[in-house]
Amino acid sequence: MLAAAGYRKAVGDFDAVVAGGGPNGLAAALRLAEAGWSVCLVEANHDVGGSARTLECTLPGFRHDLGAGFLALAMGSPAIAGRDLAALGLRFRHAPLPAAHPLPGGRAIALGRSTGQTAASIGRIHAGDAAVWEELDQRFGDAIVRLLHAGMVRWPLADAARLLGRLGVRNLLELGWLMMQAAAPSPTGSPLRRRGRS
Repeated sequence: MLAAAGYRKAVGDFDAVVAGGGPNGLAAALRLAEAGWSVCLVEANHDVGGSARTLECTLPGFRHDLGAGFLALAMGSPAIAGRDLAALGLRFRHAPLPAAHPLPGGRAIALGRSTGQTAASIGRIHAGDAAVWEELDQRFGDAIVRLLHAGMVRWPLADAARLLGRLGVRNLLELGWLMMQAAAPSPTGSPLRRRGRS
C-alpha cells in the first residue's frame, strides 16, 4: 500500500509499525499517533477497515458490512468517542433492523433500533415474551451499556462503580445469572421461560 501511494520513507524511520488496517490496527495507530509517535500502518488490501468495511459484495446495489457483527458497539468505543473521524471519512450506516436470528419454519426474531421494535418482533413468536423483553430492557438496558463500555477501557473501575450503583447487588447478581443462562444452550427454552416466566 505504501508503494502504491508513492511513499518512499523506510519502515525503520517510523517510531512504530502497525501491521493490519482493520479496526484494531486503526485504533492502535490512532492512539500512537495521538501520543506523538510517527506511525506506519501497513495493510495487505487496497482498502483499510478490515471487517468493518461496507462493500457491494453479493449483488449489485446491495451493500453489506463485511464481517462486523458488533459494529454498533463501535459508536461507544473509546477509540472513536470524542474524535472527529467523520471529517476523515468515517460514516456509520444503520439498517432499519440491525440483526435477526432465524428460527425454524421461516420465522425470525429481529433486533430493532428501539425496545418497542424488538419487543414486537419477539411478541410475534411468543406473545408473553414481548413484555418480559421490555421489562428486562427497563431494568438492565442502561447497565448493559456500562458493562459493554467497561470491556473496552483499560481501567473499568468507574464503570463497575456506576453499574453497581445503578443496579444494586441483587439486580447485578440477577443480570449475571441471566447472561450466563443465555450463553448456555438448553433444550428447555429461553432463560426467561426456565425461570417460570412467559
